[in-house]
Amino acid sequence: MAEIKETSPRTNVYITLPDKRIMCAPLGTKLKDIIASAYPEDPYLYLAALCDNVMHTLNYAPRRDIFLEPLTRKHELGRLVYNRSLVLLMVTAFKEVFPEQKVFTDYRRPMGGLFCRTSSPISKEDLKKVEDKMWEMVNDDIPVDFEEKTIEEGEKILLEEKEEDKIYFLKTIAERAKKNTAWFVRVGKYFDYFHGPLVVSMGYLRRLALRSTPSGFILVPSQTDVKRAEAMAEKVTLVDAAFRRAVKLANQLEVGTVPQLNEIIRKGETHEGILVSESAQSSQITAIAREIAERGAVKLVLIAGPSSSGKTTFSKRLAIALQTCGIKPVTLEMDRYFVERDKTPRDEKGEYDFESIHAMDLTLLDHDLNELIAGREVTLPKYDFITGTRSVGPKLRLKEGQILIAEGIHGLNPLLTQGIPAKSIFRIYISPLTPLNLDRHHHISTSDSRMIRRIVRDARTRGHSAEQTIMRWASIRRGEYKNIFPYQEQADAIFNSMFLYELCVLKPIAEPLLLQISKESPAYPKADSLLRLLSFFEPMGTQLIPENSILREFVGGSSLERYLPGQFESYWSIDN
Repeated sequence: MAEIKETSPRTNVYITLPDKRIMCAPLGTKLKDIIASAYPEDPYLYLAALCDNVMHTLNYAPRRDIFLEPLTRKHELGRLVYNRSLVLLMVTAFKEVFPEQKVFTDYRRPMGGLFCRTSSPISKEDLKKVEDKMWEMVNDDIPVDFEEKTIEEGEKILLEEKEEDKIYFLKTIAERAKKNTAWFVRVGKYFDYFHGPLVVSMGYLRRLALRSTPSGFILVPSQTDVKRAEAMAEKVTLVDAAFRRAVKLANQLEVGTVPQLNEIIRKGETHEGILVSESAQSSQITAIAREIAERGAVKLVLIAGPSSSGKTTFSKRLAIALQTCGIKPVTLEMDRYFVERDKTPRDEKGEYDFESIHAMDLTLLDHDLNELIAGREVTLPKYDFITGTRSVGPKLRLKEGQILIAEGIHGLNPLLTQGIPAKSIFRIYISPLTPLNLDRHHHISTSDSRMIRRIVRDARTRGHSAEQTIMRWASIRRGEYKNIFPYQEQADAIFNSMFLYELCVLKPIAEPLLLQISKESPAYPKADSLLRLLSFFEPMGTQLIPENSILREFVGGSSLERYLPGQFESYWSIDN
C-alpha cells in the first residue's frame, strides 16, 4: 500500500505542453514567463493561451496544474487576439494623435484588412501620423495592463473616454456574471473596455499598416494583406457597396447597434423590421433577375458564396423572380460532375480534396454547358457520393427562353467556364454582411454568423452535433479562402443574405446545442466564444419569419424546400 502522509501546501504548479514536456513553475508565475522559458527562440510569437481549454491572456498566473496550449496567429483564436489587440493599438494611437476623432470598425474587406472610418474625414497624411504612432508604441513595447474596476467606476471611465456605447455591454456582462466589477484595459494613460483576451504588450503586434480609401481606411494585419489592400484601396468593391446598402437599411430602421436591436425586441416591435428587411432582399433579387433578363444573351447563371450564405434558398427565389421576367430557369447540380474517387486530387495531408476545382470533370462540364447553351441535348452524369463512381443520368435540353441556374463553391472560378462565351454567363456572389456591431470597436464576424447558421441547420437536417460542425469549420474555411474569396470581385452582382435580427432568432436554437459541448472537447473554446457573442442578443422566436425567407433555410419551415426549379417539366427525368 502506498504511503499516505500529511504534507504542506504546494508552492509550485506543473504545466504540460503540447509536445508532452512538463514545466514546473512557482505559484504566481504568469503564462508570459512560462512560455518564454519553454519557447525562448521567439516569445513574442505566442499571443495568448488555452489553459485546460479556456482562453487566457498571458498575464494569467495558473493556481493549479494545467495543460497549456500557446496560441500563435496560425490558430484561429490567436488571430482573433491579434486583430482585437491591433484595434486597441489603433484606437489608442488615435487618442494620442487626434483625440477628437471617433473610430469605427465596420467589416473585413475581401482583399484583406478591416475597413474602418472616422467621425470626420481624415487625410492620408494624418493617417500616416497615426500609423507612425502605432509603430512607436510597438517598438517601445508599451504594456497593456488589466485593472479591475467597479461598474460605477467603469461607467465613469467610459464616459470620460467618450466610449459611452460600451456601457451597455459593461453592464450586460456584469449582470450575467452576477458581479459588480469588470476588467478594464489600460494603455499608457488611456482606459478602455474590450471583449476578449488581448496581448500583454504592444511589442507582439509586429505586422500592421493603415491604408486610406475614398470613404475611410483599412487596418491591415499582415504584409501580404498590405499589398492586396493597396491594390484595392481606391476601388469601391462589390462588398463595399453591399455593406453601404446594409448600413442605409439599418439607419432607416434605427437599428445601428445591438442595444437598439435588443430594445426593439423587448418592446415587441419587431414586425416592421422583419417586413422591411424581407422586402429589401426581395427587391435585391428582383433587381438581379431584371439585370439578367435585360442582358438577353445570358444562358447560365452561376451562384457562389461561402458556407451557410443561403445559396439554396436564394437560387430558388431568383428562379421565381426570373419567371416574372418571362424566363424559365432550370437548375443544374454541379455535383454531378465530380471525377471518380480514384481521380480525386489529394491535399497536403494526403486526404481527398473534394473542394479542389480539379475534383470536378472540367472537360465534360465545359462540353455539356456549351452543348446546352447551343440548344443541343446532353446526357447528364450521375454521381454516387458513397461509392465515388459516376453513371449515366437524365437527358437535358434547354427550350426557348430557358436558362441554367447552378450554384457551388467554384461558380466564380474562370476555369469552370473557360470555353463558354462571357456574354452567356451571369455570376452572383452571396454572403451575409452585417452592419450591426457590438460597439464601434467590435464588429460581428461574418464567419461567426455563418458558423451559427450552420450549427443550427446541421443539427436540424443532418443530425450533426455543434461539436462536429465546429471541428469541420477549419477545413471549410480553407476551401473558402482557396476557391471562393479570391474570385468574389469577378461577380456581376452581389447579394447580401444577412438579417439584422438573425442572431436573435438563432440564439434560442443554437445555445442549447453549444452548451452540449464538454469543456474537454477541442471545440469548446470556439463554442465558448460563440456563446459569449449570443449572450449579447435578446432571444426572438421564428413565428414572424416568412415561409420563403432565406433564414428559413436554417431554422426550418421553408415553403421552398420542395421547390425544384425546372424539374416539374416533362423534359426532365428526376433521378435524385
